[in-house]
Amino acid sequence: MNENRITVGWGIFFVGLYFYRCGMSVLAELVVARLTELGDADQYQRSVFTILELTQVFSVAETFDLGRVYSTSLTESLGAVFNFFFFGNPILIDIGFQTIAFIGIVKFLIAVDGTTRRYLAVLIVTPSFSLWSSIAAKEALIVFFVGVLCAYFIRLYQNRMRFGLLEILCAIGVFTFKVHYVPTLLAIFLFIVVGQRVKQKVALALGGSLFSLVPLYLFKDKIDAMAFNIAPHFLGYGSSREMFWIEQYDVFFKAPYGMFQGFFGPTLEESISGPLQIASFLESAFIVGIMLLVLLRSIHKLPVFSFFVGVSSLGWLLFASYPLGILNAGSAVRYRTGHLMLVFLIFAIIFSRDRYILWRERGGGHDRDVAGVRPATAGT
Repeated sequence: MNENRITVGWGIFFVGLYFYRCGMSVLAELVVARLTELGDADQYQRSVFTILELTQVFSVAETFDLGRVYSTSLTESLGAVFNFFFFGNPILIDIGFQTIAFIGIVKFLIAVDGTTRRYLAVLIVTPSFSLWSSIAAKEALIVFFVGVLCAYFIRLYQNRMRFGLLEILCAIGVFTFKVHYVPTLLAIFLFIVVGQRVKQKVALALGGSLFSLVPLYLFKDKIDAMAFNIAPHFLGYGSSREMFWIEQYDVFFKAPYGMFQGFFGPTLEESISGPLQIASFLESAFIVGIMLLVLLRSIHKLPVFSFFVGVSSLGWLLFASYPLGILNAGSAVRYRTGHLMLVFLIFAIIFSRDRYILWRERGGGHDRDVAGVRPATAGT
């Protein structure tokens, strides 16, 4: 099957998806903005052209905040462009940002086969993801970067190695906007590329997963300090929770719960506090439920290599992201927008036996995997 083949039906879906997301831009400005703050959307809608001063660059370099300064400056510059061409209309500016995110989403969906595309399409239209990636915000740009790179990883898993200028720019974009995504992206890339060249794929996946924990130990004090430094940005804001980390190294000891809740968003108790909270809770339950269903249906026949690659990549992504979401349910839902397609990639592609078999056969792999049996075809 040609995974890039788009039928008339899918063409109609993409047109409908675009207008649905434009509708989300309108809804955000006319309704949601009156119920809750839309992050920094107003800042980017009112932006004018600015030049990042070298003195500012050097002043933040020592605090490792350079990425935030650059990403804010770039987003403001893009907002200024849209502000100029759309005469300052906030809805049209939002739609401009939305269009950029839409391109990344389409690239991601086109890269997968029709069957996988169907249930990914259902997840892609979920309200919070559509809302936060359809307004003037960094999330719209991050969704574009991640969508392009996810499409590349899918092609890479099909042993099509082309890495063009667009992928290079998106990799730089992720490094600038969300540097904590980089370990996950590197892990997926290296496991696929190196795995194609070694026979003992299971040993590679297991050894690589264990070795990736070494930096956590070597930089444990710095990671612990970073977690405590993040907290003041959320405490006392809106519906923020109480301080999550109390003792030293709580960022590690409390990580399992933090990684889940930092992705899921509101707790059951928090969900009854208002309509947006209950909607977010139900949406998160739907997303997590679908992904778990997909995993449970395939885990009994999942190759060991795929299991360790998926768990390792997912673990790095959720661990690096959870400090930004565990202290505030709304922030959790907002910030997961940027990495949600990476999570979908892991569950839909990495946790797939058929994908693994096709990847191995196309690359000429001769390792033994599940129960010592080397499947002959993708249909086994």
